[in-house]
Amino acid sequence: MSEPLPFYVRGMWGMGDNIYQRPFVRRLAQHAPVYLETPWPELYEDIPNVHFVRGNRALRTQLKNMALQKSERWKIPPRFHVSKQISYNMRAGSIIDDMMLSFGLRGLPGFEPQLDLPPVPYWQKEPWATISKPIALIRPVTIRTEWTNLARNPLPEYISQISIELMKTHYVIAVADIVPRFETLVGNMPAFHMGLLALVQASDIIVGGVGWIVPAAIAAKKRAFIVLGGQGGHNRPEKLIAPNWSHRLSFATPENFCLCVNMKHNCPKSILNLSGVFDRFAQQPNQD
Repeated sequence: MSEPLPFYVRGMWGMGDNIYQRPFVRRLAQHAPVYLETPWPELYEDIPNVHFVRGNRALRTQLKNMALQKSERWKIPPRFHVSKQISYNMRAGSIIDDMMLSFGLRGLPGFEPQLDLPPVPYWQKEPWATISKPIALIRPVTIRTEWTNLARNPLPEYISQISIELMKTHYVIAVADIVPRFETLVGNMPAFHMGLLALVQASDIIVGGVGWIVPAAIAAKKRAFIVLGGQGGHNRPEKLIAPNWSHRLSFATPENFCLCVNMKHNCPKSILNLSGVFDRFAQQPNQD
């Protein structure tokens, strides 16, 4: 019997999208080698049978991470392969539904994707070991010129308000790749530092708007308080998570939650009694 052809997967480039992709890539790699185009090879290096392909797109943060890799990290896909282009539009279903279709795994008996993260190397864990208070990871509200989605963002004062409240009990760390003209902070934040997935796994609680923190919190099994803005046609909870992923997440929803799909729409974003909603969430025990 001949060996199965390898897969050449032209993956998505967002960090959150790559976290969503992990269980699908793992499933393919159980059957044949996977040559995955991704700017985040670190997210898959614990999965056997996966090789990394260097792509070429003009995305600032992703290109910076690719530049950190050694040249031997990247492989060339074999001439004969099964090609898969990963994408989603969420017109009829969720991110998970569309990825099932893109990966060719829809309807596969017994396959239910579960998010996780690769183990954090011990040298990345060490910086957080001596912190005297639990960590609250904050994703501040920003505007990115390469993906300008004003509608999705929550009101920045809400994230700042929760951050200030968390300072009473937590060490607050905000994470963003701020570069003038490319990604800028909206509103004011009371603290600002840099970090990534090792910080996610060290955190007690994660707060921010819709973005990579949603799949990262689920994958790391962390509590997350997600403040919704607008563009609910793409960014309401049922579009972002599977039903059995939600027990650690809480979504603060505007009273008049806009279900548009327009990235530039002036969606109403006011949330009644945000403090009370957050207090109820914070008082819930972290479920394992």
